Amino acid sequence: MSQNLLESSSSRPNSRYISLGKIAKWKQTDEGFIAQSEVAQIRVSLVKEGVIRIQSSKEVSFDSNPYSIVSDTEPVEFSIKEVDGKLHLSSFLIQFQFDLNNGVCSFF
Repeated sequence: MSQNLLESSSSRPNSRYISLGKIAKWKQTDEGFIAQSEVAQIRVSLVKEGVIRIQSSKEVSFDSNPYSIVSDTEPVEFSIKEVDGKLHLSSFLIQFQFDLNNGVCSFF
């Protein structure tokens, strides 16, 4: 029988999956927001309507994304609200939630 590679034998973080930890602070940017956690900086950018780029870095700056699938960005109108420990980023085509307690993202 084959083993499901997506199943983890442990719920603890390992070398492939490390929790971002609790978000200490965040600020809105022209493209989305930047957040600082216990472990890393996270940048969430709306690069085109319906397209979100999520980056994390242990460094102060982010890579320039030379291998990004979407190379040209377009300004997108959006709003951000903090409600019940989550950031809610909304545009015409996408709803994105970012949990400030653990960095878990969801979108639809």
